[in-house]
Amino acid sequence: MFWNIESNDYLIMDTNMFNKRTILITLAPLLLLIIPLVGVFSSQEWQWGIEDFVLMGVILVGCGFAYAFISRYGNFTYRAAVGIAVVASFLIVWVNMAVGIIGSEDNAANLMYFAVPFIGLIGAGISRFEPRGMSWSAFAAAIAVILIPVIAAFGIGVTFERDLVQIVGLSSFFALLYAVSAYLFRMKLG
Repeated sequence: MFWNIESNDYLIMDTNMFNKRTILITLAPLLLLIIPLVGVFSSQEWQWGIEDFVLMGVILVGCGFAYAFISRYGNFTYRAAVGIAVVASFLIVWVNMAVGIIGSEDNAANLMYFAVPFIGLIGAGISRFEPRGMSWSAFAAAIAVILIPVIAAFGIGVTFERDLVQIVGLSSFFALLYAVSAYLFRMKLG
């Protein structure tokens, strides 16, 4: 049973629908992982090990389940807002792990970017997935992404291995995704 925020009562989820959705959410990332698998065998530059495939599979499946769990609460606008926030979170984690945002993936300042998806998740949980709270959570994630380069610029011992304009530009792109998500949640309020 799940709480339905629109009618203020409990829902009983159809188990067949849930099982089909679970299978789809599990198989879709596995199909996406065929792309890097082909890259490993066709290019010397693409060097993924088994741990990379497992980690990416876990991240993709986690994003799929997060979307499925949260998006069941609302209409198209709400689901679109959730989808954009999940995609933004996935991209932040993926880009940060692959090449890093502030510098190489080994630069300690990049760890701050991993906190951004958790800001959204914690805010979503606190707001019990209500659109107003989800909007504030997405907005907080957008602000956090913008503040990371500022915090890193004033940090002691932080070296920028990329041009600051590139870092701010990439951070702004992620912030824009979260801001669009926040706007869509606000539209859901009516």
